[in-house]
Amino acid sequence: MNSAEKLTQRKAEILKEIARLGPMRRGSVTDQFLTSTRRDGSKRKRGPYTVYSFKPTRKTSSRRLRDDKHKALYRQQIDNLRRFERLAAELVQVSEQLADLAVAESGEEKKPYGLDRTRAQRGTGPDSRASQARQSLRFRGHRDVRADRRAGLRR
Repeated sequence: MNSAEKLTQRKAEILKEIARLGPMRRGSVTDQFLTSTRRDGSKRKRGPYTVYSFKPTRKTSSRRLRDDKHKALYRQQIDNLRRFERLAAELVQVSEQLADLAVAESGEEKKPYGLDRTRAQRGTGPDSRASQARQSLRFRGHRDVRADRRAGLRR
């Protein structure tokens, strides 16, 4: 089995695992302890109170979870989301490897961004807009500050 087949098989396994995941929920479940002061000035620790915290917008919201069934359910749903995020990251990685193999098999060499285009296509050639703008400014008598700095001249 070659590497493309292995990657395709792993991609299918990841998609099956994602399909098997149950409901998902963002946020976290923590135990909260509250400190209260008695009339005599001594401190008293109360709790634990199980709290579900999440961010529906930019502001964090929290809910107390009183039922043990709900606590376990919320924790499972949060774990499902975290598992999904790990699987999604792995799926992207496997897909990129498959894409690289497809490019390699097509005979084209993968090049860094921009190097596969000509200077004119990248906008750095003598006919580019930036070059034409510099030339028109020189024609109107404006100085090219960058060229002066490169030459060691000051304003």
